[in-house]
Amino acid sequence: LERWLEEHEYHSVRQLQGTMSQAACPTPSEFERVQ
Repeated sequence: LERWLEEHEYHSVRQLQGTMSQAACPTPSEFERVQ
């Protein structure tokens, strides 16, 4: 996990939290479609 976080430029798990939420999605309708 630590290696993946570093490779994707995250400093912590807390920073990662919420990045895959509908609120963070540039096209919320696409997010809903894949759910």
